[in-house]
Amino acid sequence: MHKYPSSLLSLAAIAAALALSACGGSSPSASEEGQASDDGQSSEPAGEPVPAEEPSESDIVSILESQYAQINAGGGMPVTATASGKSMVLKPKIWEAHKDEPCRPLPQSDPGEYECSLNLMMTMREGDNEPGKHAERVHVSWDEVEGEWVGAEVLRERRKKRK
Repeated sequence: MHKYPSSLLSLAAIAAALALSACGGSSPSASEEGQASDDGQSSEPAGEPVPAEEPSESDIVSILESQYAQINAGGGMPVTATASGKSMVLKPKIWEAHKDEPCRPLPQSDPGEYECSLNLMMTMREGDNEPGKHAERVHVSWDEVEGEWVGAEVLRERRKKRK
């Protein structure tokens, strides 16, 4: 009767040991590191260096407008209020935008990656002509190949295509 549970324990211990050994991986040898640095080639082609200044207000607003344009092009964002069960489609439109504080560099990220805050006057429904206050955080990254500020998700997609 005790034989069955102990065999399961043994099997679980072996599986855990294999999983841990697989996660360890191996670090590149000195010769591999030397080859990578000697070639001078990286996964990304060399391009425009990261600017010393953070993204401008117009760059950030442009990135947010393109994100909202994608939502609107897809027919908007359907939402349902849980309490009432009422459904609607959100179609954001920016009427006014201001960057009131400096962007913050993202910790533990590549140089040229920022989180920027915008204070907006915007509407969320089509046909609504009375904008309300809204604050939005936008993740902005420098695309060194194209030499422009883009949204972080755009840069991820571009890097996937370049590989």
